[in-house]
Amino acid sequence: MLQSRRRILRAAAAMAAGLPALARPAPGAGPELALLLDDDARQLAVVDAASFEPLHRWPLAGPVHGAPRLSSDGRAVFLGVRDGWITRHELPAGRETARARTGGALVDFALSADGRWLLAAQASPGGLALYDSALQLVRRYPAASLDGSVKSQVAALLHAAGRRSFVVAFDTLPELWEISYDRAAPPIFDGLVHDYRMGEAIASSGFLGVRRTPLEEPFTALALDAGGRHVLGVAPPSSALEVINLDVRRRIAKLAADARSAAGLAGFASQGRPMLAVAGADAALRIVDAAPWRVVRALPLPAPAMVLRTHAAAPQLWAGSQAGAGESVFTLVEKEMLDAAGTVTLRGQLLGPAAFSADGQRLWVSMRRDEGDGVAVCSARAPHAARWMPTGRAPAAWPVS
Repeated sequence: MLQSRRRILRAAAAMAAGLPALARPAPGAGPELALLLDDDARQLAVVDAASFEPLHRWPLAGPVHGAPRLSSDGRAVFLGVRDGWITRHELPAGRETARARTGGALVDFALSADGRWLLAAQASPGGLALYDSALQLVRRYPAASLDGSVKSQVAALLHAAGRRSFVVAFDTLPELWEISYDRAAPPIFDGLVHDYRMGEAIASSGFLGVRRTPLEEPFTALALDAGGRHVLGVAPPSSALEVINLDVRRRIAKLAADARSAAGLAGFASQGRPMLAVAGADAALRIVDAAPWRVVRALPLPAPAMVLRTHAAAPQLWAGSQAGAGESVFTLVEKEMLDAAGTVTLRGQLLGPAAFSADGQRLWVSMRRDEGDGVAVCSARAPHAARWMPTGRAPAAWPVS
């Protein structure tokens, strides 16, 4: 029993060593650590990533919802629980130090780049709650139009690190919000922008204020371009991809790229130019030049992509499709030439989670096989040399360093 438990921990910790680092602790801060969710995501373990031995294990407030967010110094991790709790845990001590109730079922949450602000979106009643790093409530934002006539649930939430802000989309409210935690953020003028030049408008503070961008239709999925100045949104029933410039607060492009979710978007650079890959529901991968915002290449896939991943240090884009019940195919696209460079076939069914290692040299793919769940580890330099790591269940582990 003990040996079996240690094998599972070793496999999960080894898997975690290949996932993207959430943060890097200061030199000399101690051993390299990994986080491991256990017991149906109801327990958290801190694992020594070198020896694969658990250092601490403690219960959580409930099943974890989404990925953990780590503080900038790597010493605290924040977890969300679907029924509405946000918890803070100290590492490597291995204990919960703060807990906050958001007021409703948790939709998503985001942590600022400096770790000082946490924004949580709740399902009912719809709204946002802003906390400090100690999970003390700072402010609540009702999810409603300026006059309160239109209320909505939050559809998507992301962190724009380069702008020191959070971006929010809604189910039924045709607005895009930007909430800045930059104390030097410019004031917000609700209404006609030209009013402030005439001295007629009353400005509200840009710091922690809501900067609203009107939309034709609500966005249900969000992504940011590499520079962080543009939000990419999908507004059903159309599958077109809309590009919103956050500086001018208006749409600057609309692409017939057949995008269905933010999971099918990946930004990258090709020969020094910003590009965007869009995996459509029509089994095609479209490459968009982000300078004029136009489709420059369309590449066929064996089936609609379930996974689209890349890394700044990786030479290819990886678009994963479920070719059959027991076979998954990754189409590789060379980023410099924008050409398909072949495929990698893996036995098993894609479970969805996939992530590059911190150095961009390995892609870790969560998969299901007849003999059990595990992780396929693919090398970016030798893509066909994949290794299989059984875990006994769908992987749920992240490295701290």
